[in-house]
Amino acid sequence: MNNGGKTTIALITMLGVLTVTVLFYLTFQIMQKQLKIQTEQHILNLYMTYKSNIDSCTGLARQSGQDENFIKENCIKTINSSLVGKNLIEWGRSDLLVSEY
Repeated sequence: MNNGGKTTIALITMLGVLTVTVLFYLTFQIMQKQLKIQTEQHILNLYMTYKSNIDSCTGLARQSGQDENFIKENCIKTINSSLVGKNLIEWGRSDLLVSEY
C-alpha cells in the first residue's frame, strides 16, 4: 500500500474515532439533562404530596376549631418530620417546608 492509501486509512480511522467520541459526548449531555428533569419532577411530586398533606391537616384542624399551636405541633411539625418532609430535606429542598415557628 502506498503512502496515499495509508494516509487515507489513517484519516478515516481518526474521523471514525472523532465521530464516536462526539456521539458519546452528546449522549452523555442528553442523559445529564434527562436526569435533571427527572430529579426536578421527583421533587415536584414530593412537594405536591407534602403541600396536600399540610393543606388537608391544617384545614381539618381549623374546621374543628383548633388553634395555631395545635396546627404547628400536630400538622406542620409532624408532616415536616414525615418521610415526605425528610425526602424534601434530603433532596436539598428544605426551603419548601412550612416553618414550624
